[in-house]
Amino acid sequence: MAESANVQNPSPKTGGVSPLRLAAVLTAVSAVSALLVAVVGAVTAKPIQEAMAREHAALLGQVLPPDAPEPVERASLAPDGSTNFIYYVADGAIALEAESPHGYGGPLRLLVGFDRNGALFSFKVIQHSETPGLGAQLASPANPLLASACGRPAAATDWRVAKDGGDIDALTAATISSRAACEAIAEAARRLSEIREQGRTSEP
Repeated sequence: MAESANVQNPSPKTGGVSPLRLAAVLTAVSAVSALLVAVVGAVTAKPIQEAMAREHAALLGQVLPPDAPEPVERASLAPDGSTNFIYYVADGAIALEAESPHGYGGPLRLLVGFDRNGALFSFKVIQHSETPGLGAQLASPANPLLASACGRPAAATDWRVAKDGGDIDALTAATISSRAACEAIAEAARRLSEIREQGRTSEP
């Protein structure tokens, strides 16, 4: 009688990486990626901050009188001691940021400079989403709104466009953007009055 063969079938091969090992690999890759992002961020953060500081300093130099000394950063404080806004003072001349939420394409933010007598010296657009060729003209040094606004006293000017009964000429075909710019300048003028009431128009 023939012996019966005791044959065992081979175990099937898995043919892949186990889920636990795959999870470990993915975790390691994620950790390395996060580390690389952190390193790159740390390396580039300082140069970016320095570039932004240089750009801001250049803008301050354009909105303040040329004979003004280097501006000093100050803070307008609320009654509870918190900071209302930051401004820059240079021998009585003041520069500060102001914003209107009513730009044609979104908020319009300006850096506005006043001379030591409280007259608007100049302004620069630092944030806008206006229509190219129309509202974006606000960023141009040759725009008629800038020419109409410069030299006007902050407290004695109706900072609205002429179409609304104010003193300022609007950009052609860009009334909404012009209104937003005037609104931001009016806010800067209001803040200037607040600063002067606090008696904080000179360097420490």
